[in-house]
Amino acid sequence: MSAHGGLLLLAAQVSPGQKLLLTNKLTQKKLECWVVYLGPAHPHKSDVGIAFAGPTPDFWHIMP
Repeated sequence: MSAHGGLLLLAAQVSPGQKLLLTNKLTQKKLECWVVYLGPAHPHKSDVGIAFAGPTPDFWHIMP
């Protein structure tokens, strides 16, 4: 995870360029992001790289 996005393990099928609404379960903060990478598939899940529109260090509570 970084201020610019992160790598998630998702069960949902997504496509590069797809817009997602990500919710931080701890803070309930919502933020739009885009799928920028599709990695190897695991059983019933895939690695998905996401990017925010701009630096958002407070979403993950990461200091710049």
